[in-house]
Amino acid sequence: MRRCTRPDDRVFAGWFVPELYFFSGRGFAGGMVVTFGDHWSAPDRQRQIIAKLDAESVPIVILVAAARTGFRDSYPLVDDYFRVRYEEAGSSAFGDPDGTLYELLTRRGRPRVGKDPNFSMPCFASPA
Repeated sequence: MRRCTRPDDRVFAGWFVPELYFFSGRGFAGGMVVTFGDHWSAPDRQRQIIAKLDAESVPIVILVAAARTGFRDSYPLVDDYFRVRYEEAGSSAFGDPDGTLYELLTRRGRPRVGKDPNFSMPCFASPA
């Protein structure tokens, strides 16, 4: 994330992964450091998440592929927001030793400036 996003960008990750934010130096998007179960999933809370996403620079959304249906069921408004404003950019294990697959969504219309040299995923800042 550090290589492929700008310092003022935020990242939305759909599971508890504080090390992503710490090591990348990027803030969590939508005011949500984690989504699980039905935490903050009431429609008014989802609208708050969406309002924050609209106000932030969020080029990348990462979701656990196996948990995508659960995310859609718990956060249907946020999921709809992602389906309209983001596009699928592939999936990767990102070197995860247990092989968990992650789906990467990228913001429609956000210019890409290259690909990550390790994972061939799109970059929105010049890769170092």
